[in-house]
Amino acid sequence: MNLHGHVHNNEPLRATPHLNVCMEQTDHRPLLLESLATLAKRLLAGDMPDGATTGDRIRNAERAAVERSEANANGCSRTQEATG
Repeated sequence: MNLHGHVHNNEPLRATPHLNVCMEQTDHRPLLLESLATLAKRLLAGDMPDGATTGDRIRNAERAAVERSEANANGCSRTQEATG
């Protein structure tokens, strides 16, 4: 994984495992190292979250994780209701 901060407003690279963390790509906000690590793992696994910036990609990846978690929780509740 190549972590850098010098490409500025260029859209994140899709074909190679790069994470651009320059201020323009992070909406001029700090990012949690945990969020970067999670996105890096997804990129290395070939999962490319949508987004025009690194910040967008992190938010989209986190949103998808929450939705999956909620779907799993709802599925478990329904299974328990059906069997209980």
